[in-house]
Amino acid sequence: MKKGITTAVRTVIGVGLLFFLIKAVGLSTIIAALKQLKVTALAVAIFLWVVGYLLGAVNIQLMFRPIKRSIPFRKTLKYYTFSWVSGMLTPARLGQLLLVFFLKKEGFKNGQAIVIQVIDRAITLLAVMLLSYLGLFLFFTKEQAVPIVILSAVLFISGCAILTWEPTRRILKGYILRRHATAFRGFSEALKAYTTAYPILVLNFVITITKTTMNALFIAVLFLGLNTRVNVVDIIVLYAVVTIISLLPLSINGLGLKEASAVYLFSMIGVDKGIAASTFILVTIINYMCTAAFYFYFISRKKESGQSNKVVSNS
Repeated sequence: MKKGITTAVRTVIGVGLLFFLIKAVGLSTIIAALKQLKVTALAVAIFLWVVGYLLGAVNIQLMFRPIKRSIPFRKTLKYYTFSWVSGMLTPARLGQLLLVFFLKKEGFKNGQAIVIQVIDRAITLLAVMLLSYLGLFLFFTKEQAVPIVILSAVLFISGCAILTWEPTRRILKGYILRRHATAFRGFSEALKAYTTAYPILVLNFVITITKTTMNALFIAVLFLGLNTRVNVVDIIVLYAVVTIISLLPLSINGLGLKEASAVYLFSMIGVDKGIAASTFILVTIINYMCTAAFYFYFISRKKESGQSNKVVSNS
């Protein structure tokens, strides 16, 4: 009951923020900007979004290597899609942890699946944090940027230390997890495999940066489609800051927070607020529609597979 109320409140907050953004910028201004959108630019932007999305699944597939496990890429993409959809419906994208459940179905130990998800998310967070630091120093004063950088760095390093240092893991297991500790069976063993798999971790980081670049190009093309040219480096840096802001658990998947913060930040580099609002509303629509397309594709394939299995069994 409480969970349902919390979800409803966060949904209202997200929709409310989006409503106030549209009202502040002006619905007519946004519609006028969207009317300029070139179909070719939209098609290219969707293609770049798909490339970035597939790179996310490639990173998950890559993370199987240190523990010498593997599943077909098509299954990885399917499970990545289902967990991504779940993440889009939860605050701070916590729903992406659903991937652990699917990997367990494929024979992974709970601990192994958790390590894969945690390390992949940690690398993504590290990449976004480093890029957002550039944004903070470029667009804010040193007095504003330094405390945020220090606090976030301390929190990130502390989190990594808690997970990798054996004494803290024993404390977590004995005093916090207790009877739930069995759900993390295989965690320590899998974690050790990754602490020596530096080439895999570096490659994951490189792919993550490449994915971030694809996302920036996706946004840059949408801006171009609205007759506005924005430097790709500025987009990479500013969108990293937007991503960090969207992780605040105030709304579902950062809805409203992303769009409002993006309009504010991009207006700081001279982008018209109407164009910025139109672009990032388009980003949100494309995110949801393309993810839904992947989701329904895999759902339909699952149904077809089930029907074909019935035909085989009946014959």
